[in-house]
Amino acid sequence: MLEPKLSRIAIPSKGRLQEPSENLLKAAGIKFRRRERALFAHADGLELAVLFVRPDGAVVRETAVMNASVLAEFARGVLDEASPAAKQDEPRTGDRLAHAEALLRRGELALAEKLLGDDASPRGHWLRARLFVQRRQGERSLAELHAARRGSESLEPDITADEAVVRMRMGQLAEAKAAFEEFEHKWPEHARVPECWF
Repeated sequence: MLEPKLSRIAIPSKGRLQEPSENLLKAAGIKFRRRERALFAHADGLELAVLFVRPDGAVVRETAVMNASVLAEFARGVLDEASPAAKQDEPRTGDRLAHAEALLRRGELALAEKLLGDDASPRGHWLRARLFVQRRQGERSLAELHAARRGSESLEPDITADEAVVRMRMGQLAEAKAAFEEFEHKWPEHARVPECWF
């Protein structure tokens, strides 16, 4: 049971009411950061409970934990339990890696890992590296990024940016800075360049 002093706000995660709902909260002075396809957002400076709701408004699970890492792990568990996609073994489109990538974006790590299997392609290694990033397994992520780098020029910008982020999270600040600088120098027009500025 959640503490009574916590406030709970649930808004649509998609659909025609999503944007107006978010605008209303922002107009009320509630600042939050929302990631694409996430089932929750952390409100800055407020004691809020986070609700995970289905499109029909039914609450799937709720938590009062505001630690970002713990909350992310909780959300992954909710997705693994409740998502209709988690019950699918194979993608409908036939592109296993594209399906795994979509699952990673949604935080459905267990199913994404199952779909990735032992795929040894550069893209398979890169996606596995992203899986390890979300699990906070930096060394394993770096090993997969190294494997992905062999034979994939098209993924090179993302691999370099991901390596910089992993190294930063691991406290390897000099190496992270060098990777961010390399990324910004080689691909100044890339969509991920703003990550280098932080």
